[in-house]
Amino acid sequence: MSIAKSHHITWVIFILILGKTCEEYKNFKQSKKCKYDYTIITEKNRGPAEDVCSNPDCVEIYNTSCGKKLKCGHDCCGTKIENRCPPCLKKDCNNYSDSFDQNEDTYCPICYSEGLGAAPVVKLSCGHLIHHKCIEKSLKNKWNGPKITFKYLKCPVCNNWLDAPNNSDIQKLIHESKALYDKILKMVNERMKIEGIDKDPRLSNPSDPYYGKSQEYAMHKISYYLCSKCKNPYFAGLRDCRGGPGNEDNNQNANNPNYEKNDLVCGGCVNLNGVAGISNCQIHGKDYIEYKCKFCCSISSWFCWGTTHFCEDCHTRQCKGDYVTKYTKDRLPKCLGRDKCQLKVHHPDNGEEFALGCAVCRNNSDNFKNF
Repeated sequence: MSIAKSHHITWVIFILILGKTCEEYKNFKQSKKCKYDYTIITEKNRGPAEDVCSNPDCVEIYNTSCGKKLKCGHDCCGTKIENRCPPCLKKDCNNYSDSFDQNEDTYCPICYSEGLGAAPVVKLSCGHLIHHKCIEKSLKNKWNGPKITFKYLKCPVCNNWLDAPNNSDIQKLIHESKALYDKILKMVNERMKIEGIDKDPRLSNPSDPYYGKSQEYAMHKISYYLCSKCKNPYFAGLRDCRGGPGNEDNNQNANNPNYEKNDLVCGGCVNLNGVAGISNCQIHGKDYIEYKCKFCCSISSWFCWGTTHFCEDCHTRQCKGDYVTKYTKDRLPKCLGRDKCQLKVHHPDNGEEFALGCAVCRNNSDNFKNF
C-alpha cells in the first residue's frame, strides 16, 4: 500500500474507528509525523532524523535513502550509493517526466503491496522503477525449488534482462547471477548434443514456438540443480516440454521451495566406496560424473542421507509416502537391456547404486565395462 493511501486510511481510522473528536484529529494533523509511516513523533519514539520515527522499518528505509533534495525541492526517491538521482516521483511536480507513468503511488512490480514512494527505488536500464529492498531480496533468494531458473533476472514489467548500472550493490548481485547463467549456458550447449536435443524435430517445425531456437529450447528442457557441497550446477535430468515455453514442470519437486538442499549433491562430490561403475574420469575428472537412480533406469537428481540416489520421479514417490526404498528388487522395474534402456549402458539390477561415469566420454565412446 502506498504512503498516501496509508495516510488517508490512518485518518479515517483515527476519526471513525477510534472515535476521536475533530479537535483531536486537528492536533494529529498538525503534529510532527514520520515521513514513512505517519506515526506521531515524540521524544520517546524519535528516530535518526526529526521526521523519522524509531520504527526499525522506517530506520532501515532512512539509512538506505539518498537523503538529497532534487532541483524541484522534493526528496530524492533513490538510494545513497547511486551515482545520480532518479527522477521525481510526484506526479504533480513540474519535473515529473517518467515515460512509463510510474509515480509514488504506483505499486512496486515485485511486491505489489506498497507504492514506489514508500521506500527507495532503483531505476533499471529499461526505465522501470523497483523498490531497492524488493529487487535486492529477489536477487538474493534467486529461484524457488531445486531447479535453477533465471526468471528472477528479468524485469518483471518488460521481461528484459536486469541491468542497474547506477546502483553498484544491485549490479554486483546481477553480475553474480549472470555468471551462473553463462556457466549453465555452456553446460547446456554441451549437454544438448549428448541428449540429441539439437536434433529434436520441434526445432525444424515452423509452427512450433521453439522453431530455430535450439539454445532456448535446451535451456527450457534440461534441468540443472546446484550442488550443496561444491556450489556448482549439475545435470539433473530432462523436463517435459510438451506444454510449450514458460510452463512449469509437472513434477512437484522441481518447483517446491520446501526441500532439503543437502540432498542436492553432484556426482563429483559423492563419496560411495565400493560402488560399481566409474566414479572418476581420467580425462575430465569428476566434473561430468553421474549416477543412476537406485530404483529405476534414470539419471539421478537427488542424493539423500549420504547413501541413496533418486531420480526426480522416484524421489517424488518417496516424498509422497510410496517408499521405494522399502521395495524388494523384484518389485522394482526390470531393465530391458542396454539397447532398450534409456541409459544405454550395462548396469546392475535396479536396487543397487551405480556410477554411470563421465557423461561426455559416455557420449563419445564406449567407456563402460560389462556388468
